[in-house]
Amino acid sequence: MKGIPAVLACACVGLTLSVAAAGGLGVGVADDSGKYDEDGGASFFARMNEVGLTENRITIYWNADRPTQIVDKGFLDRALPQAAAHGVRIVFSVSVGRPASITSDTTAPAAFVRFLQLLARTYPEVREYIVGNEPNQPRFWQPQFVPGRPDRSAGAAYEALLARAYDGLKAVDPQLTVVGLALAPRGNDRPGAREHVSTSPVRFLHDMGVAYRASGRKRPLMDQLGFHVYPAVNTDAPAKGDRWPNAGPFDLDRIKQTVWDAFHGTAQPTFAEAGTALGGSQLTFKLDEAAWQVDTRGLDGYRGAENVPTISPVAQAEYYLGLLRRFACDPSVSELLFFHLLDEPERTAFQSGFFDRAGNPRPVRDAIRAELARTGGRCSGRVAQWRHEAGVVGAAASFGADGIRLRAEEAAAFSAALYRVDGPGDSPSKLRRSLASARGREVSRSSGTLRAYAPRVVRIAPAKLAPGWYAPGVRLTAALGPGRTTFFAGAPFRVE
Repeated sequence: MKGIPAVLACACVGLTLSVAAAGGLGVGVADDSGKYDEDGGASFFARMNEVGLTENRITIYWNADRPTQIVDKGFLDRALPQAAAHGVRIVFSVSVGRPASITSDTTAPAAFVRFLQLLARTYPEVREYIVGNEPNQPRFWQPQFVPGRPDRSAGAAYEALLARAYDGLKAVDPQLTVVGLALAPRGNDRPGAREHVSTSPVRFLHDMGVAYRASGRKRPLMDQLGFHVYPAVNTDAPAKGDRWPNAGPFDLDRIKQTVWDAFHGTAQPTFAEAGTALGGSQLTFKLDEAAWQVDTRGLDGYRGAENVPTISPVAQAEYYLGLLRRFACDPSVSELLFFHLLDEPERTAFQSGFFDRAGNPRPVRDAIRAELARTGGRCSGRVAQWRHEAGVVGAAASFGADGIRLRAEEAAAFSAALYRVDGPGDSPSKLRRSLASARGREVSRSSGTLRAYAPRVVRIAPAKLAPGWYAPGVRLTAALGPGRTTFFAGAPFRVE
């Protein structure tokens, strides 16, 4: 395509899974502008048709002061028939209007669920409901943390609401799809922060899992998991990852692992793993927001100053096409929705559309249109495989004269010990097995915590040892996945 650089082919790995049975990746937009148009969205949905986009996520806010009022009902009544006429599927994202209103009143969760049921009965043609939006962010959920009460963290409180929402919507129609979370990809996990107290996606899912298991619930919470795909810095390419416990655009395996840690062995399905059949009740991703902001300097129709570093329209086309190719090859991803179709006028908002304010198409329109026409959203590269980790992610240990140097790519606890052994003869693997199960043979021990990506040196040898053979060993346990451990053993040494 003229003017657009070649993009990386799908960087997925593996060959054994097939996404063809899923009918291809669903591709659409998260954009509310169409429902407010005077033509009921006819021109908006026609532009979606022009690109080949088939799904539009529309936001509906629940007002605790008017709990049974569908505020935008008149606009929805006009827009939904237009969407149907253009072959566009509508998804409702139902959010709490005031972030503290759902937690400050004990009657609010039940009222919110009744509102969901009202929507489902009023608009039976809408088959998917996203419950909430970015509940790990204070803009949409407060409080994020309650001092001394982890059971009342945002993750725990949201789990209780999602359970009620799931049951309420399924009571209206068991075939409705309930999408949970719509998580933001980042949070600071700092209850004492001066501003923007938020929860990382990994911590939020962990807290949900703890609450779910404690509740004894025997039903799922969600059919799909909503997740938002944004770079840490707007100019970052999609392949640039983010550090645990956050997640960059191509860090979905980290979220899959966290879901496995939180829910495996319960009634809530987790993501399919390599070697298992696709389909059934397995959890899938709905990536209901993905965006990079584009440079609009010198263009009419915009107001104010930009609040992020922007990328060129050509780079936007490259990045969006890279996302489409990547996620079309990941069997766990059902839909990818770009945020937006049309730019917002205020530069403090989002300028990430397929069209600018004057209606001029950006290169991304032709890039995505050509790819969808060629592939239908199906994988044209190598299909991704994923298996849950049994140990600590990125765990490493090296044994030296100064101690044991530890490192991991997630927070972990460690327990290091010096063990008495019979001699130097065991192989490294046999020694690891022997020490990992050793009891009563420790000479000295040291324990503590390990921060993600931060190396730490641990010293365990006492000043004086009796003659004999010894070997050091260390066990790492994932902080937010306590069932996952990794054990390392150092070489035996002799004290004369």
